[in-house]
Amino acid sequence: MRRKTIKKIIPRSTLSPEQQRFLESLLSKQRIDTLHRILDARLGDIAVVLDNLFDPHNMGAIVRTVEALGIQDIHVIEQDTQLDLSSKVTKYSDKWVSIHKHKSILECVEQLRTEKFLIVVAQMTGEAIPVHDFSVSKDSRIAVVVGNEHAGVSEEFTKLADSHVIIPMHGFTESFNVSVATALVLNHFAKEKRAAIRPETGTLNENRKKDLYGQWLQKAVKKSDLLLDALDNQRD
Repeated sequence: MRRKTIKKIIPRSTLSPEQQRFLESLLSKQRIDTLHRILDARLGDIAVVLDNLFDPHNMGAIVRTVEALGIQDIHVIEQDTQLDLSSKVTKYSDKWVSIHKHKSILECVEQLRTEKFLIVVAQMTGEAIPVHDFSVSKDSRIAVVVGNEHAGVSEEFTKLADSHVIIPMHGFTESFNVSVATALVLNHFAKEKRAAIRPETGTLNENRKKDLYGQWLQKAVKKSDLLLDALDNQRD
């Protein structure tokens, strides 16, 4: 039996007021209110970096965690591996987050530095501190780097990082699965960030929220690409 493939909509970068009103007319008020509520609580100054992860199921689990915690940005290093995400493994959570792909570690680091992020590697090193000892302020911008299932975070990323953190272990087991470890670390940073601001308040600026709202509208409406094309044709 042939597996059914699901086409992922590539949203338009911007919507005109007419296009936005058209898509909103196809959604319930409750659905629109939900989009705004989640968007208003989104964190734009906590991010995660996936350093050459191999297992798509681990990547999918991390994407679900990131979205559920209200974090918007995922950076992916594809230096040695290619990102392979399907809606089956992400449970469709990937359509609500922003995934930034990088061909090299240096390219990723340069972008994060430009955006004023502290780079925090989740890796056992001589300089690592327990993650719960890492303080997060209202103005902190933190990018958490997690490594692949076999080699951990690369040496290059470890050297370029501003800080190293670990999760204290209290049992015989020496390490967590990468998706579990990522969830624990990100939950700490997201919780601390929300405590530093207000629990239900996000940190995205208005321009970013406007852009994301337009993208989310397109993803919330089935076949929005075809519907928008039809709307455009009516005006021509």
